[in-house]
Amino acid sequence: MRIIGGEFRGRRLEMPKGADVRPTPDKVREALFNIIKTRVEGESVLDLFAGSGALGIEALSRGASSATFVDIKRRCIETIRKNIKGLPLDSDIEIRIYQSDTLKAIKKLNDSKIRFGLLFLDPPYYGEWVKKCLIYLDRYDIFNHSSLIICEHFKKDIVPDKVGSLGVMRKVVYGDTGLTFYTRRRDEPSPS
Repeated sequence: MRIIGGEFRGRRLEMPKGADVRPTPDKVREALFNIIKTRVEGESVLDLFAGSGALGIEALSRGASSATFVDIKRRCIETIRKNIKGLPLDSDIEIRIYQSDTLKAIKKLNDSKIRFGLLFLDPPYYGEWVKKCLIYLDRYDIFNHSSLIICEHFKKDIVPDKVGSLGVMRKVVYGDTGLTFYTRRRDEPSPS
């Protein structure tokens, strides 16, 4: 797997070993970043269920100002660290890496008052993870009205159109992969 675009284009990324890690295919990553290309520069990025960290690293390559990676698996955290270590990042780029359950990490990030402009959510397929995470993201104030939450899921999974203050902005399908884009609905206040 390689970084597709930006400053680090063409650099190889390590992949965590094990059949339970499903990396975002290159074509899907490329399509995703073509959709959000004007929203990456200068943003603070959260990569949940990060795996290799490919989505957050791709965002850094394209000008994101910081990235936070969350995964519960130790081998994924080690892989993210290796992948980050190999990048010539500017000293002002802030990187946070947490080995944690995603729902607990969302709460912890809320407690630390960190806010994100782009949130990538790439949970295991075939489960209620998207809905559970969206409920937590809606409950805890780690993003603002202009933020974008991008959920990767199996194309046949039913993902909610609305969760609390969050609503679907766009849905696209590439092969077996669905991408659903959420924003806070304009008529909804931020949690307090």
